[in-house]
Amino acid sequence: MEELFRYFLRLGATGFGGPIALIGLMEKHFVRKTKSITDVDFQRYVASAKLFPGPLATLIAVRIGHASHGWKGGMLAGIGLILPAFLMIIALSEFFFQSRTTPSVIWSALITGLNLGGLTLSAMAAFRFARPLVSPNTAFYFLISGILTYLHPSHEIYFLIGCGILSLLHHRFKHLVFEGASTFLIPLFLESLKASLFTFGSGIAIVPALKAAYLDQHHWVTNNDFLTSLSLGQMTPGPLVIFNASLGHQVAGISGAIFASLGTFLPTFVFGILLMPVFERKLLQAPLLKTFFAGMLPAVGGAIIGSVIRLCLYAFENGDAGFDSIRILMFIFLLALGLIKDPHSLIIILSGGVLAVGASLAGIIQ
Repeated sequence: MEELFRYFLRLGATGFGGPIALIGLMEKHFVRKTKSITDVDFQRYVASAKLFPGPLATLIAVRIGHASHGWKGGMLAGIGLILPAFLMIIALSEFFFQSRTTPSVIWSALITGLNLGGLTLSAMAAFRFARPLVSPNTAFYFLISGILTYLHPSHEIYFLIGCGILSLLHHRFKHLVFEGASTFLIPLFLESLKASLFTFGSGIAIVPALKAAYLDQHHWVTNNDFLTSLSLGQMTPGPLVIFNASLGHQVAGISGAIFASLGTFLPTFVFGILLMPVFERKLLQAPLLKTFFAGMLPAVGGAIIGSVIRLCLYAFENGDAGFDSIRILMFIFLLALGLIKDPHSLIIILSGGVLAVGASLAGIIQ
C-alpha cells in the first residue's frame, strides 16, 4: 500500500497534460510495466468512470487503489494524486493574488498573457473533449446545450439533465421530433459539491458549473481572477479541477481552499470506492443508462464549448473600447501553436506571458 501511495504521489507531482495524459501514464504503469492490472480490467475502469460525475483521472486512480487494497487503497491513491497539485496551487495562488496589491504595467501584462495561455489550453481541451461526442445522432444535444449554457450559464446543470431525459424520451417515442427552444465555507463546499456531481468525463467539464457559481450567481470573484485561477490549474500537475482550490482560496483563504476541494473531490472517493465496483458488475451494459448518457454526454461537450466562448469574450474585453484585437491575435497564435505543435501545457501558458510582456514593453498593449 505504501508503494501505491508513493506512485500516485509522484504522478500527482509530475503528471502534467490533463486527464488524458494522466490516464495514459496509469495505463503504462499498471498494465504494461507492473502488469498488476489486466488490459480488460483497466478498460472497464475507464468505461465505468466515464459514466460517473467528477474528475475522470482521479476517479480511475481511486478505483485502481480500491481494486488492489480496498477502501484504504482507494483513499490513498486519490489523496496521493490530489495533494501535490493542491499544495502547488495554494502557493501559486498566494503569490499571484498577493502580488496584485503592488500593481505594475509589466506585472499586469504578465497576468494577461498567462490568462490567455490558460484560456488557450481550456479551448483546446474543450475541443478535444467535445469532438468525439458529436455525431449526426448527438448534434442536437450538443448544440442546444452549448447555446443555452452560453445564454444562461447558471442553469447549465438543468440543461444537461434535460438532454439526458430527452434522449430517453426520444428512444421511447421515436416518432417525436425535438426542436431547440467563513460564512462562505458551507456555500463554497455545496457549490463545489454540486459542480462535481454534474461534471462528466474531464476536468474541463467543471468549468461551466464553477463559472456559473463563482461569477454569475454569487459574484465571489471577478472574470479576470477566475481566468487566473484556471491558468494556475493548468500550470500545476494532477487533476485540472484543483483550480477550484485557488478560487476557494480567493474567497475564504486556506479554509476556503480546503472546503472547495472537499466539495470537489468527495463524490469521486464515494463513487470510486462504493459505487463503481457494483456498477461495473451489474449496470454498465444497461440499455437505459446507455440511452440516457447518449444525450447527456454530448450536452456536456456543448456546455463546455458555450462556457469557453463566454470566457474568451470576457478575456478579450477592453473596457469601453470593445474587444482588444491584440489579445485576440495572441490567443489565435497560442491556439494555433497548441493545435499544430501540441507542446507541453506550461509552454503555452508561459508563451502567453512572454507575448503579453513583450507587447507591453513595445507599447502595443497596456
